[in-house]
Amino acid sequence: MEVLEQIPPAELRAFRDLACTIGGYIVFPVQTRVDGRWRRSINQSRGMHPRSGTGST
Repeated sequence: MEVLEQIPPAELRAFRDLACTIGGYIVFPVQTRVDGRWRRSINQSRGMHPRSGTGST
């Protein structure tokens, strides 16, 4: 049985309403699937770039 099927619909809807806010997208960023592989968003890629850290040039 799928995990989401075990959650009551009202609880799942309440979670989605809470998670679909700006803060929710910061904590749970969008993930896209391209050619069967998970890809990072533009902001995730920028944040993971070696030069984006503090003190690097």
